[in-house]
Amino acid sequence: MIDGGGRDGRCQTIEGIDMPLREAAREMRDVYANEIARAVHAGQEPDPFAVVSWAKYEAEATSGEPPRT
Repeated sequence: MIDGGGRDGRCQTIEGIDMPLREAAREMRDVYANEIARAVHAGQEPDPFAVVSWAKYEAEATSGEPPRT
């Protein structure tokens, strides 16, 4: 679970490990991407919550970064 953290753009996990918010967003984006890929590979519809969550974390993970080419 992630705690909101301080004003320096970092968050703190329950385990006490500091991680930049964008890095945490990338990790969560990848978790949801893997869940979606597993469902698609199995011939199933991905969970709509996973798709919405992936989109939110993708937006946060790439905000302020140059566009991918």
